[in-house]
Amino acid sequence: MKRGLVGLYTLLFVFATFIAVPQPSQACSCAKKPSVQEELERKTAIFAGKVVKLTEPQKGFFSSSADPLTVTFAVSNVWKGEVQAELNVNTPMSGSSCGYSFEMNREYLVYASSDGSGKQTTMLCDGTKPLSGSADDLAVLGAGEKPIAMSKALVPVGGIPLFIYVSVVVSFVIALLFCFWGIQIGYGMYLTRKYIHELPDIGKSMDRGKLPSEVEFVVKRSREKMGKRIGVGLISIAAAAIIATIVYALLMSMYTS
Repeated sequence: MKRGLVGLYTLLFVFATFIAVPQPSQACSCAKKPSVQEELERKTAIFAGKVVKLTEPQKGFFSSSADPLTVTFAVSNVWKGEVQAELNVNTPMSGSSCGYSFEMNREYLVYASSDGSGKQTTMLCDGTKPLSGSADDLAVLGAGEKPIAMSKALVPVGGIPLFIYVSVVVSFVIALLFCFWGIQIGYGMYLTRKYIHELPDIGKSMDRGKLPSEVEFVVKRSREKMGKRIGVGLISIAAAAIIATIVYALLMSMYTS
């Protein structure tokens, strides 16, 4: 029985060591690269652009060198595929899995294929290369088509388009005004009804000398109103912040999808 348990523990230890220690992988080897004309026929997207963002995949317990790295390009020219000012292309994380090693702020000529889900993928053997060394390819590709320039509202700031920042600020201000004045109007209607019912009692109290003067009564009510205004303002700011956060989440979800 003890021998069986020892054998089982040994087997589990070997298995745990095997999955915990990264296993060496063979380097990617490419056959003869196809010609530019063949790439024009095979690929779903061919474009030139500068890398503006590199997004690594989420790391789980098991990770692989083949996990996709998402590369965002500011596109300058398109020969095949969608003519957009910004395109995302996936490539394996590691060169050992035939992933292409892109560098931030460098321009590339990209040959990509659809993976079936609408996402574009490029590999080390696909012919993708720095744009500065692509003179022969460009001579065959020709003029291409330039995308419509991105408006200033779409220029990314810290990886997030400017229009998202502007939308969040505008939604916060509008929500703040609506919340503040909405609460004020609602509370004003409540006070109006309350004071109309209380006016006869207030008059009787003043006649009996319970209130020193009408002036003191007005001052007291004014102070109460100021305190309530501050409370309404804080509530309105909190509500507007929640609304602005929801707007930001929705816009970011639409932008990254």
